Order: sequence, then C-alpha cells, then structure tokens
Amino acid sequence: MNRYLHGETTEINIQVPIGEEENDKKWILVRGKGILDPASDTKKIHGILVDTTKLKEQDEYIKYLAKHDFLTGLPNRMSFIDKLSEELKAKHRGAVFLFDIDNFKRINDTLGHSCGDELLKEIAARLRIITDENMLMARLGGDEFLVLIMNTTKPAEIETYIKRINSVFENVFLLEGTVNYISISMGISCYPTDSTDINQLLMNADTAMYSIKHDGKNNYVYYHDEMKKEMNRKIIVESMLRETLQEDGFELCYQPPVDLKTGMIAGFEALLRMKKYQIGADRFIPIAEENGLIIEMGRWVVEETVRQIVSWREHGLTEKTVAINFSSKQLRDAGYIEHLQKQLKDNHVDSKSIEIEITESILLENNQKTMEFLNQLKKAGIRIVLDDFGTGYSSLNYLTYIPVDKIKLDKSINDKFLNDDNIEVIDSLIMLAHSLNLTITAEGIEDWEQFLILRRGDCDQIQGYVFSRALSPTAAEEIYDYDMIKFNEERVMKRISMES
Repeated sequence: MNRYLHGETTEINIQVPIGEEENDKKWILVRGKGILDPASDTKKIHGILVDTTKLKEQDEYIKYLAKHDFLTGLPNRMSFIDKLSEELKAKHRGAVFLFDIDNFKRINDTLGHSCGDELLKEIAARLRIITDENMLMARLGGDEFLVLIMNTTKPAEIETYIKRINSVFENVFLLEGTVNYISISMGISCYPTDSTDINQLLMNADTAMYSIKHDGKNNYVYYHDEMKKEMNRKIIVESMLRETLQEDGFELCYQPPVDLKTGMIAGFEALLRMKKYQIGADRFIPIAEENGLIIEMGRWVVEETVRQIVSWREHGLTEKTVAINFSSKQLRDAGYIEHLQKQLKDNHVDSKSIEIEITESILLENNQKTMEFLNQLKKAGIRIVLDDFGTGYSSLNYLTYIPVDKIKLDKSINDKFLNDDNIEVIDSLIMLAHSLNLTITAEGIEDWEQFLILRRGDCDQIQGYVFSRALSPTAAEEIYDYDMIKFNEERVMKRISMES
C-alpha cells in the first residue's frame, strides 16, 4: 500500500497467505486503487478481496508436476538436471547413478502395465526411505531411475551408496499376490573426473549401464573411457551392417562336417561374411541382434542358402544338408518359418535339405514361444541342431524336451576333454546322444590326434580345420564328393614324412 501511495505502482495487486497452520492456510488476492478527493489526495482505497486458495493450490500443483514424476512422485529429469547443474557450477564432487530394472518388459507383458506401474511406485517408496541429504532420487522415464550422490567421490563412500540402493531390491515385491525377485543394472559416472558436462555425464552413466546389460545384468559398473571407444566401435560396425544390407554386400561361406564312417562330406554349415569388411561374425552378429538388423539378415541367409542349394543341383551335384544359424532374437520375426517354407517350395528344394542351428540362449527368451517355434519347424520337416552343446548349465535337461535331431559339441569342450586323461567325458556324451537317437558332431577340431580319438569313440561327424575351413561356394563344390578322411590322411602322412 505504501508503494502505491508513493506512486511506485499503479495499483495494489498481491496474494497473501492467511492462517498460521499449514492445513488451515488460505490465499487471498488483494487488489485495488485509491479514490482521490478534489485536492487529488488519496481519500480511501477501493478494491476487492478474493479467496484464491484453489487457484493457488492448482498453480502450486502445476509447478510441482513440472518438477516431479506423475506416477512415482519422485523428482523428474528436469529437477535432477537443475540440481546437477548447481553442483557443477559450485565445482563440487559427486557421482551420477543410472539404473533400470532387469527384464521389466517381461513384467509388463506377463502381468500387465498396471502391475508394472505398481512396481515402479513401490520402488520409488523404498528409495525415499534410504535417501539422505546427499542423495537426490529421480525417475528418468520408463523403468530408468537417476541418483545424484553429492559431496563425495571416495570409492568407499560411493560403494556404501551402491549397497544402500541394492538393499532396496533384497526383499521381494508382491505383484497380484505373486512373489517377484527384482534386480537392477546400474552405470556410474563421477564428476568432475569423468566430465563436467551434464549431457556427457548422463551419457557416460548410460553407456556404463548398457555395458552391464550386455554382460549379464544384475550388477553395476563405473564408466571408463574404453566403454566410449567400444560404443563408437559398435556405431561404426552398425553403419557397416546397414551399408552391407543396402548394397548386397553379404556372402555365405560353407564349412563341411565330415561323416566319420564314410569319410564323405555330410553337408555344410552356412557362415555369414561381409564382402567389403574383414570383421568376424562373432563381432557383427551381436550388434545386429541389438539393433534388430538380424531379422533382415536372417531372411537374406535363408534366400541365399536355398539359392546355393539350387545352384549346386544345377551343376549335377546331389543335394546335401545345409545348416543355417538362428539367433534367439529372430524369434521376433513371426513370419520366418513361412518365409523359409516359401523359399523351399518356390525353388523345389526338399525341407530335409535345411537344418536350423540354435543355441541354449534361445530357450531363455520366451520358453512357450520358443517351443511353439521349434515344433512348427519340426512340423515343416526342418531338422533342428543344438549348437555349442556343453557351454550352458542345462544342456542335458534341454535334450529331454526340445525336439532336436543333432547336437554339436562346442570347441571348448573338445579342447578340454579330448585327451587320454579325460576321454571318458567325451565318450559319455557320445553315448548319451546315441541313447537319445541323436547325431553328434564335434566342432572346432583342428588336430589329427583329436580326430583319431573321436573316431575311436564312435562320434558321428567332425567339423573343423582338421578337414576344411569355411569355403567359398566354388571351393566347396570342388571337394563336394571327396573322401575327406582319405584326402587329409594322405596330406598328414606326407607332412609327417617330411618332418621326419
């Protein structure tokens, strides 16, 4: 009023709180102007008093929503960035944690999104309990949470905060009456050591979290520069993959398994290569799985494999079985089997000419969906091969219920047990396969002595450098009907003779 009377404002316009207790507080809008007497002096103040409590509450709620997550009530990304910005400007030290819930999509898919929301709210409630004055909890979005640790970068103190966050997930979560064990994957980036840029710190934490996701989840890791280099390498490889797909830059090489009874080539395994780039499949396949390119690549492999079978047939060669590797991520391709069947039918190729090689990882994706897929393959007359046998923990159990026709002993198993001291292990695996009416192939065999041991042990087939590397279609055609044992036996004997 004094400011108005002294001419500093043109009217009185202010909101004031009334009531001392918080739950009784009201907001009043005071608005008015002076009425002048003939001498132009203010005679009295004329105006209104309006109860604006509801409007004030709505305004405060809107401001609250701008800074908080609607679902969990935690501070949101904006609040987090504002606080982190203050910390960086003040040149303080601290850390940014970014974590998300392992397999959260499975909860949404199986129990529904409402259960997923309830889980997020329960996690937020538990996080509030462990928060102190040096922590800021925030929800980034989806199932991702941010934690700002202030005033320390000492490893021991950071580890204490990590343990505190992990303690939130030690007790089970009840969702619709069912017990759920929840784990998280967390990336950590420290300031100012890793960066003093907000976006870079968030990217660092995200990169570290991504690294843990790739290495098996349910853990945490600190960001380091090598992660960024690895991320850049992945970006480069992804770019190469996209270019290769667009420019028809893939090719297939063929490595033959050899029948140990006849010495003849039992078929081929189709192995994907890039014509232009010397990058191994073990490098580019995981990246293709991550970005979804594996779907398109998988269909191309089917088309090219069938085309090659037809080409060999046109050259007068009898049809041999060709094995195609199938990634667990290709289960997302609902039309894969239909596409495979169409290629076989259109080219008049027998379904027995194709094998699909799977690994145990496919059974971890979605058991029901996987079994439906495998049964559809069997119904279509496609043989199924369990690759990398012996590298997982449940291989023997899988053999009792998945409809496989062949198992391939992983190279690591062969290298470990193919000697006189441990040969009983290999012999037992071979007998097990035969008792289940399965063909067994030992892969990765490079040594002639290993071949002799496996032949004595009644192994069915061998695949590896001891007989042949992966070959171009033309080179494979040249040895198509060779007795590979006799051919290589002569070569080995000649080498031994020269050495002696």
